Amino acid sequence: MNKILGKLTLSFLVLTITLNVNAQKDSIFYNPKVSGCVRAKYEYNLSTESHRFEVRNARFSVSGNVVPMIEYKAEIDLSDEGVTKMLDAYVKVNALKNLEIYMGQMKIPYSTDNLRSPHQLLFSNRSFIAKRISKNLRDIGAMASYKIPISMPIKIDMGVFNGSGFNNPEWVKTVNYGARTVIEPLKSISLSGNYYAGEMDDHHVELLGAGCGFKLGHFVFETEYASKWAKDTLGNAVTSYAFFAYGLYHFELKNKTLKRITPAIRYDFYDSDNSTDVFEPGRITAGLTFGFSKLTFADIRLNYEKYYYKTLPNVDDKFTIEFIAKF
Repeated sequence: MNKILGKLTLSFLVLTITLNVNAQKDSIFYNPKVSGCVRAKYEYNLSTESHRFEVRNARFSVSGNVVPMIEYKAEIDLSDEGVTKMLDAYVKVNALKNLEIYMGQMKIPYSTDNLRSPHQLLFSNRSFIAKRISKNLRDIGAMASYKIPISMPIKIDMGVFNGSGFNNPEWVKTVNYGARTVIEPLKSISLSGNYYAGEMDDHHVELLGAGCGFKLGHFVFETEYASKWAKDTLGNAVTSYAFFAYGLYHFELKNKTLKRITPAIRYDFYDSDNSTDVFEPGRITAGLTFGFSKLTFADIRLNYEKYYYKTLPNVDDKFTIEFIAKF
């Protein structure tokens, strides 16, 4: 009898410990993850001999799982060019092994540079594609993301959106739609294609874009082209386009504090209407980034921008010092 009681007691203890461990694992799995990014910078305009300090981003987000199949994310920026904005706010359902479905507010799947978070930027200022062609491409809608399970990775994102912009649930009679495909024919090469169409600011627009990325060891090269067709306030069709190409090299250091030094150079331009022969502007950006390892992610970046205008004086040449922290 004592042996039976002993075995039952031992079994109960093992079961209790197992349940407690699993509960702790579930608690860890379902705990919300808090993250964020702060970008602060100093800019000196060489053309006008003026300067300013700016908090470019102060982002905070909460994400996690409710159950293994369902995730969520809510993100705000306390200083997006000085304005507080609600950014990502969606629920994601992991429907199948390679299929994800999103519902809520999110970035529209267009342009590699547009989809980068602030801490992923490689220069202090975004490219003209992100600043002028795809600016404010975030909307409320639904999107499906599917990875084709073949040896050559292919990812397809397709979504429909209100077309009314940030946190604006207007009633609409039509929807905007977008699609993006990323193909990796080799591990070192990625190709992307983008399309978005619908109503924006009471005008019909169509956006097209394509990009290519290449990595070889510590060397990275990327280029992207994007165009935007729209009607102006007078009903005239206007086509604008932008292009960039950059290259960089990561010098990895065996140092406890300074992890890497990255020199980079980029050329980009923007044409507001390719039918008028007005070229504005072109820009060369040279940068040097110091990456630190004591924080989750921390950079100090130096950038010099040289602008070229065809019909206007060069008034935007600037030098930037930027501090970035991701947590």
